[in-house]
Amino acid sequence: MAEISTLPYNVINNDEWVVTSLLSKQDLAVIKGTPLNEVVDFNPDRLNQDQIISDREYSYIDSNCITEEGILLSAKKMHGEELPARARLIVRQGDILISTVRPERNLVAVVTKEFEGCVVNTTFAVLRPKRILAEVLYFVLRSNSFNKQITALSKGMTVPTVKLKDLKDLEVPDNCFNDAIENKANEYFSLWIERNNNTKSTEQVVEEVFTKNDILIIEEELIKESILYQPYPYDKLKDRLDVGFYMDNKSQAWSVETKSLEDITIKFRSGAAIPSKEYKTEGIPYVRIKDLKGNLISKEELVYIDEEFKEINLKSTLFKNEVLISRVGTIGKAALVDEKFEGAVANQHLTIVMPDVNQVLPEFLVYYFNTTWAEKFFESRSGGAAQQFIKLGAIKTIKVPVPTIQLQQKIIDEINKELKLMDLRAVRKQIEEFTNLLFD
Repeated sequence: MAEISTLPYNVINNDEWVVTSLLSKQDLAVIKGTPLNEVVDFNPDRLNQDQIISDREYSYIDSNCITEEGILLSAKKMHGEELPARARLIVRQGDILISTVRPERNLVAVVTKEFEGCVVNTTFAVLRPKRILAEVLYFVLRSNSFNKQITALSKGMTVPTVKLKDLKDLEVPDNCFNDAIENKANEYFSLWIERNNNTKSTEQVVEEVFTKNDILIIEEELIKESILYQPYPYDKLKDRLDVGFYMDNKSQAWSVETKSLEDITIKFRSGAAIPSKEYKTEGIPYVRIKDLKGNLISKEELVYIDEEFKEINLKSTLFKNEVLISRVGTIGKAALVDEKFEGAVANQHLTIVMPDVNQVLPEFLVYYFNTTWAEKFFESRSGGAAQQFIKLGAIKTIKVPVPTIQLQQKIIDEINKELKLMDLRAVRKQIEEFTNLLFD
């Protein structure tokens, strides 16, 4: 018999009669503390339309300026006349930004000194601490406990959004208000910022290692040697007439042999289309584009399907050391299939590539596909106005640098060594343990 939960009247007294909303209200009652509205000011500084100077340059912050790790990385330079209608909040050093749109993304960041005075989109709430240390509140708001509640409180199927009044009701645990916690929060926040600022993207690391190992001619030298026009023989023209498609030999000057992907691949396969109503919380992993992260397949948002769907989609079943390439939306995104996902099923928007390991190492191929050079190749072959896509025939023509296997392995080892030095998992675990103490 299914378990039935009862809800107290104070929880049912809620203007949103949705199961997730009611249950989240019940969860809120479990955390004993001070309402957020009492320890911070919400959106204290606003910018009215008549205050905007059209030819003045403003620093503007939207969701693209904050990383997944909760770091405010940049601000966009825009003239007043270019500012979107939602650019209505102004921030000071020490403020905290939290996204009220799609809160499951956990976009929370502290405004540091260099972003003082920036204009912020109203898809964020600006929290200005008055009775709590900003660093402590930052870790509370980014915690799994708070994110689950904020996500459950959000409304809307297409673009889930949490209301400001619901955000104000969230309670800050009593453990947050003591000197020991504040000192620890300061220490971890400084460490987190330092590690993130010194961390390069996987793409940057790969390109630096490729360049260091003389896999390509640097762009400055390429420009010097290039010519403005070059003839292209008629017999080489196929079904495409856009110039970019035929400029591969000049778009990147590799110092090693290059081959088309088709020449270094044993087999290409397509993923399977399985309706979302068939998704389960356990069973056979069903890999989608959103699951391709950091050159591997991530379990964070993974969904599962029943064994019967695998049986009728055997051609879409994955094997170790195959490479997945996205071909719809975000095209050219790649990931390696490791032993944990052998036997999983790929989504129809993924192309499955079985490399010829005598010519190219799968890990080398994945690293290459996630560089800006490969990205340009994919873009030149893509189509679609509303949504980008790339056909299998075009994927097969992608150019790949193919140095010796020995050099490929050397490059893989160097990249992995560099990425290990920048691994944030150890610090992330320390912060998670610290955050858990706040809710004890």
